[in-house]
Amino acid sequence: FEKAGLTPGLRSTGNVFAVQRSGAVEGVILCETERKKGEAYLDGEYQDVVTDEYVSGTLEIPPYGFRILRKVH
Repeated sequence: FEKAGLTPGLRSTGNVFAVQRSGAVEGVILCETERKKGEAYLDGEYQDVVTDEYVSGTLEIPPYGFRILRKVH
């Protein structure tokens, strides 16, 4: 992730694609790409912009699922 310019503390399983969001709102978009459960290991607290749920720690991403997360400061 560091090489790609993403938050160093954010990791995920190989089937979860992560794209950093920056600007007025910081966060990350997570997308599972192999039709199997994946996980992202978050580096802090985030809020899902679709569900308003607050998440931290290990986040499960269902097959072909996605999450759009805003970093909570």
